[in-house]
Amino acid sequence: RKKWKIDENTKVITFLGRVHNIKGIDFLIESFHELCKTRNDCLLLIVGPDDGFMEECENLVRDLGIQDKVIFTGFIGGNDKNSVLFDSDIVVQTSRQEQGAWAPFEAVLCETPIIVTEHTGAGEDVKRIDAGETVKFGDKSQLVNIIEDILLNYQYYHDKTLKAKNFIENNLSMNER
Repeated sequence: RKKWKIDENTKVITFLGRVHNIKGIDFLIESFHELCKTRNDCLLLIVGPDDGFMEECENLVRDLGIQDKVIFTGFIGGNDKNSVLFDSDIVVQTSRQEQGAWAPFEAVLCETPIIVTEHTGAGEDVKRIDAGETVKFGDKSQLVNIIEDILLNYQYYHDKTLKAKNFIENNLSMNER
């Protein structure tokens, strides 16, 4: 938050991954725009390198008039990435398709609630261990409602995230047999 001059009262919604069409960032940006119609305390952080879709995303943000509410950070790795995940209020992966829940599970391990698209491998992983919420790809109203619910009932979702973190650490560790 300090590096990007983000106020402690600002609700940070983060995408972490390659900026590629398959990642559904356009769906996230359009949904975030809808959220901004009812809330002025949110910021969208898009963390990841350009993989052919950055210009389209930047144009969409500009066309929707939310440039002051969206930050494109580029690639962030290591401890800085973990700091971003810890400082986020929600991490969202709205992929058109996705093999697994790598970035969302990193967020869970940083104790940050997650939302992923339901029809993906990530959605299946998240549902299997009740690690977060799922959304139908393209359903902007549903995504906005889930974000709102998490922000309004943060302790409930944080507790759910801690249970999932515990499950991951105790059952999915490379050291577990």
